[in-house]
Amino acid sequence: MRQDNARMRLVDVAARLGVVPSSCIRVTQSLKDALDVWLSNAGNSQIGADELADGFLANVDCADRWCSKDEIVQEINIMRHYQPYILQEEKAAERAKSDERLKIPAWLDYDKCVAVRFESRQKLKKVRPETLAQASRIPGVNPADVAVLAVIIKRGRI
Repeated sequence: MRQDNARMRLVDVAARLGVVPSSCIRVTQSLKDALDVWLSNAGNSQIGADELADGFLANVDCADRWCSKDEIVQEINIMRHYQPYILQEEKAAERAKSDERLKIPAWLDYDKCVAVRFESRQKLKKVRPETLAQASRIPGVNPADVAVLAVIIKRGRI
């Protein structure tokens, strides 16, 4: 959610709302697609940021001011830098999504879950959610408490 990549992130929304000229959308979408392909092959590719920018600029009419080589190279280098972190966050999001589907077993005694805050234990005992997703939607039960419950359930004991 950086301000310098807002154009790349919001190109689809801008196109749908019609708030940006179509030439700008076309150039931005082309660059976004080229960067996505390049990033997916970055481990296997010997193409550097300068070569990618040159190739892109040779194939696209960059009438708008944002499409300079320096700015493209900067975007490539920033994306290259953040790519491992983005992949790590995507994996964490997938794990969290799969954890939400975990059923809360009948053997789980909330009173014995001392790592879960007292307020959360009270609310969990009152509501008796069936899954961690339901538990996470209870007002007053925070994400850390849900994460503790996930660990307990996966471990199979308190």
